[in-house]
Amino acid sequence: FQGRECGAVEVRFTHTDGHYALEVCDDGVGIPDGVDTGSSLGMRLVHGLAAQLGGTISYFNQEPGGACFRLTFQVAGRPAEAEPATTVAHSDGA
Repeated sequence: FQGRECGAVEVRFTHTDGHYALEVCDDGVGIPDGVDTGSSLGMRLVHGLAAQLGGTISYFNQEPGGACFRLTFQVAGRPAEAEPATTVAHSDGA
């Protein structure tokens, strides 16, 4: 949260059409162009988790600012018609 004392982080977990998605977004400066998002220890762990779950990891910048990372996967043995589970957590520095 460059140049600010605090920022917001939002965590969402959803279920749609038999797939689950864990999304973590913030309102910071976003992901700089050309950054290697696979070389840090944290991103190697995230990619490893995605591989263990048979899922995918994606990331993007959002408007008006901030970055989002999304882990999408399917859970074997879970019915596709299950009710969506959503948890949202906000941190505003308070």
